Amino acid sequence: MRQVSKKVDLNKIKRIRKKMKLSLEEMSERLGYKTLNGYYYLECGRTKFSAEALAIVADIFNVSVMELFYEEGIVKTVKDEKEIHSRDTNTKGSV
Repeated sequence: MRQVSKKVDLNKIKRIRKKMKLSLEEMSERLGYKTLNGYYYLECGRTKFSAEALAIVADIFNVSVMELFYEEGIVKTVKDEKEIHSRDTNTKGSV
């Protein structure tokens, strides 16, 4: 199976699953895993989602696959803020 290279928003997937009141066991079953660990490892980031598994999850949640990825603008903004904070922290001692 092909691995997805963009960053999957695992927190969003977990939030949607819980909002829909779907258990780890039910998600595992729908994705064809024999135990809940198969899906749990995907959701917690221990293993990467394949494109196929991500498509199945999107179908279960009734959303587009793209909705399961981080929004690039948000990720970029967070990175920029961290860099600014890091620079501010590093320059405070030199004033």
